Amino acid sequence: MEDNYRDDLSIEEGIDISIRAITAAMNRDSASGGMISVVVITKDGYKEIPENDIKKHMEKIKTNN
Repeated sequence: MEDNYRDDLSIEEGIDISIRAITAAMNRDSASGGMISVVVITKDGYKEIPENDIKKHMEKIKTNN
């Protein structure tokens, strides 16, 4: 995650690198579970990302790799 972080990340880019980091950790540690939850916290508030949106991000990440 640290390799891809920039101060000017868009929310969508932040979600993508977060999912990528969590997926990598899950692949290294089978006991870490199989579910990914993502929350966006901004100055405007807290927003949970729906599971369907997380799945869309995961498919996009797989396609781009």
